[in-house]
Amino acid sequence: MRRSSPSTSISCRSWLATCAAVLTIVSAGAPAIAAQTARPAADACASGAPRNRVDACSQVLLRVPLDPQTKVMALVNRAAAHDALDERTMALDDYRAALAVDPNSVPALRGRAGVLYRSGQVPAAMTDLSRAIQLVPDDAASFRLRGDIRAESGDPVRAIEDYSKVLDRLPSDVAAREGRGLALASTGDHARAVQDFSRVLERNPRARAARAARAFSLFQLKRYAPAIADWDQLISNDPSELSFLYCRGAARMLNGDVAGGQADIQSVMQQRPDVAKAQAAACGEVRTSP
Repeated sequence: MRRSSPSTSISCRSWLATCAAVLTIVSAGAPAIAAQTARPAADACASGAPRNRVDACSQVLLRVPLDPQTKVMALVNRAAAHDALDERTMALDDYRAALAVDPNSVPALRGRAGVLYRSGQVPAAMTDLSRAIQLVPDDAASFRLRGDIRAESGDPVRAIEDYSKVLDRLPSDVAAREGRGLALASTGDHARAVQDFSRVLERNPRARAARAARAFSLFQLKRYAPAIADWDQLISNDPSELSFLYCRGAARMLNGDVAGGQADIQSVMQQRPDVAKAQAAACGEVRTSP
């Protein structure tokens, strides 16, 4: 048998302690290195472009071992990214997987409810939201989404209740305030609707939907001058929107500016008679000639 040379044997023995120390340092540093490597993927999973988020979350989900909380977070974030890409089947699969790990995950319940609603499964969506609200009674996001669903499903009264619960908790929530304003207007409560739309416009003067809705509610309240001011701004920003031009014409005529109102309405009738007919139902049919 070939023996090691004395120098080799002595070298190994003399460096044994150092080798062990180096191995200890490397093994102790491995989790820190892994954490540093995983952190960018976790950050990219939480925010960024949807396709990048899908890829980053998939990387996170490949890690072994993976604690349940991190797994649920990655699944929920990937589901939201799939939803943003209109990949609803994959989004639902991820939300279901997240709920299999944690049946009480409110973000997963709320996220799945949104996808179910947009897929036409309203009862299932409402079941998820009811469960989310039961688990976290102060979850404003769940109340807001339920308000949206109720408003779009033709239940403005209960939508107003949900939006009000959001605003009780988050008075600065612009989406809930605009949603409540639209729901109030649909019930004929234009005075309160104007208050909500005005609060939205205080925070975001460029909120087109809120300004258009406020103009209509002001018109219904016969407050023609401020309604005209809102339509002036809307038309200035988008001259091609003929529905605004027709309603401004109606308001001008009712406010005493017959010539100006006739000019607006005749312009719409010449360009798009169908728009004029449709807006006559909303803003009133107004005679444009003696």
